Amino acid sequence: MPWIYFALALGCFAIAFRTHSMGLALLSLLAALGLMLAGTLGLAAARISRTTRGDAGLMGPEEMKLVAENMRRKREQEAAAAATAGAAAGTEAPPVAQESGER
Repeated sequence: MPWIYFALALGCFAIAFRTHSMGLALLSLLAALGLMLAGTLGLAAARISRTTRGDAGLMGPEEMKLVAENMRRKREQEAAAAATAGAAAGTEAPPVAQESGER
């Protein structure tokens, strides 16, 4: 479809160069500009729609909560492992950041 806009713009340029009327030349040049913009935007829209992914790959709220819970559990396990390793070595384990945003 965008190629039709380019073909029409080419026709408008032909009219603008062949006419003896200044008003018709100005009108056809403005039409050619509009058609060129429409064709370019049509090509850009087609390319964007080809490369976008669908919504099926996005995570829902339930999946996000599950991932957050798994991360929290993993952090707790790592902290417990560090505490056991620190106690075995006779040193204290470093404090673990809480989920409240401290890092």
